[in-house]
Amino acid sequence: MASIFGFRSRDPARDRQTDLQRLDRLAKLFDQIGAEIEAEKTGLENRYRSTAANAAFLVEAMENGSASTDKSSDVSAMTGAILNYERRIAELARQKGLMKELRHSLDAIVDEGAEQARAAVGLARSALKGTSTHASSVPDNRGVQRAEDQKRLAGGGPGMTLGWGGQHKVSLL
Repeated sequence: MASIFGFRSRDPARDRQTDLQRLDRLAKLFDQIGAEIEAEKTGLENRYRSTAANAAFLVEAMENGSASTDKSSDVSAMTGAILNYERRIAELARQKGLMKELRHSLDAIVDEGAEQARAAVGLARSALKGTSTHASSVPDNRGVQRAEDQKRLAGGGPGMTLGWGGQHKVSLL
């Protein structure tokens, strides 16, 4: 019985700090991955423009007779590379959008947690104010409550009720 009543929980502020540190690491990871995606996309866009320009000049040179028609295989290779660049750039744009959505969701989770923490603090403050103003008017029946709890622990009931002065009871089933 002493172990049940001797239980201590962690400070909610400490829990919140641990959660925020964990979420901050996750946010940094999302940002890092987003930066990697952006760097790859920028490099591909530069190669895409360069390859497209080279292919255009080569086609123009072939049409003007300045380049041999044997270079048509080079144009085909450049066309294939351009299509691959377009495909990969589109995929990277999709991944970048996903990283933004994940980061936005993570920010919403952090904001929601902060709101819940503020609400819990407000509730705790109002509960403390409520017990301090009503404590003198509530009859002291802690001994009766404890005897009832001991009966329940000994098999006298389905659960246990924790409380003081008949208020703020929490039933453990």
